[in-house]
Amino acid sequence: MDDPRVLAYCQPVYNLKTGRFDTAEALMRLNLPETGIVMPYSFIHAAENHGYIHVLTEIILHKTCREIHRLAEEGFHDHEGKDRVEQLRQFLPKAG
Repeated sequence: MDDPRVLAYCQPVYNLKTGRFDTAEALMRLNLPETGIVMPYSFIHAAENHGYIHVLTEIILHKTCREIHRLAEEGFHDHEGKDRVEQLRQFLPKAG
């Protein structure tokens, strides 16, 4: 779950109604020794066709959750004061 070739980035999303960055989306890139940074449009289709998309999904989810946990440990919460780690703990068992 900690494959160093899979890079996770969190990109803030700006809410036009509130005028704030109030969420983020997880972005994935591959960093391959022989080619460097590979964008999703170059690997997602192949991952789907060869049965690796679920593994990539698990890796990006793991890395994103770890980053959310790290931020929460450092005292960062969203503008409403919600604890996203606790929300994820409640959501994940329901997701199966």
